[in-house]
Amino acid sequence: MTTPYAKPTMSTQDILFIVLAVCAAVLTGFAAWLLYYLVGIFRDLRQTSRAIHAKVEQLSSILDSIRARIGDTVSTLTLLTQVISKVAGSWKARRSKRSSSDLPDE
Repeated sequence: MTTPYAKPTMSTQDILFIVLAVCAAVLTGFAAWLLYYLVGIFRDLRQTSRAIHAKVEQLSSILDSIRARIGDTVSTLTLLTQVISKVAGSWKARRSKRSSSDLPDE
């Protein structure tokens, strides 16, 4: 005689489906956890990349400023050298004129 509250027995196929459902749920949880950390890693990588880019831009502007100052200094030194050489040349010419005029006529 069967009782109205008798539990049906589970077959091996039912147990397999339950195990597969639990495995799928666990796998989905791990996939979500992995995606969460991957997004965090890529966000940090993007922030680091932006910080490096900003530092490189800052270094580039500093080097451009130094290059401009050196260029100005070189042009100034070139001009100063030309002026000094002209002054020295005229001074040398004056000196040679004086020494030639100081010689007695023979």
